[in-house]
Amino acid sequence: MAVLSEEHRNSINYLKIQERYPERFFAWSPHLDVLARADRVVSQDSLNSWLMLVLARLREGYESKVILSRLERAQLLKYLTQSDYDSKEKQALVQYLSEYKVRSGIGLYQLPNGKEWYQSKLNFYSGQTHDPHELAAFLSAKTDAVDEPVESNINNIGLRLPAILQITSSYCEAKSGLNWRDSYVDVEHTLANCYQYIPLSDLKVLTVLAEVDLGIHLYAWSQRQAMHRLQSRLALNDALAHALLNNIAFHPATNMAILPYIKASSKL
Repeated sequence: MAVLSEEHRNSINYLKIQERYPERFFAWSPHLDVLARADRVVSQDSLNSWLMLVLARLREGYESKVILSRLERAQLLKYLTQSDYDSKEKQALVQYLSEYKVRSGIGLYQLPNGKEWYQSKLNFYSGQTHDPHELAAFLSAKTDAVDEPVESNINNIGLRLPAILQITSSYCEAKSGLNWRDSYVDVEHTLANCYQYIPLSDLKVLTVLAEVDLGIHLYAWSQRQAMHRLQSRLALNDALAHALLNNIAFHPATNMAILPYIKASSKL
């Protein structure tokens, strides 16, 4: 019988906790175009049953005040309306989302137990326990020390993978993990095997992303505030800044895996 590594045990404990938090109402995570993938590999009956499940969970969540953000709603509608697949179940979900009243913010803080869930994610991905106020001050000091917007090599950011994995993909070999939300990549283990190759420019970018991550998910930063922070600290056009914001919103705290290396760096 195989013995689980410490990393796998930590991941399993984290995934068990995940089942108890509001995300259980979101059967369709907005970082994945499930409809496009499923249309090619599952039966029509199975796909329609899943669409009905998504709708039922969203309704249950709304009654429990677990409500989608405008970014999440817009992304799900985009997947649905761009798909050639058609059924009455799909149309019912489109109709429901078209009339759906979103929550006012874009971060986890606004969901029931959202702050506690974010803290759990923060501790898991960073591998450490953090005081949020001290962390906010630390990240703010790091980003404020940058005199001008940081130039980066980022040309495109998708939604499927967390931004931290996309930015470091050219020099970090992905290590397998257990969390489907991270495409079965162990983010912490991946960085631990390549952190010494992260260039200073990317480390600065990831520091800004960590600050925005904390801001929107714990400190109620608005979309406008987050966009301003991204574009005032990084040399980004509107489209790329918006893509990064969506990624941060859909992958809460994942970018915090960079924290140990920000703290260890003498160059920042």
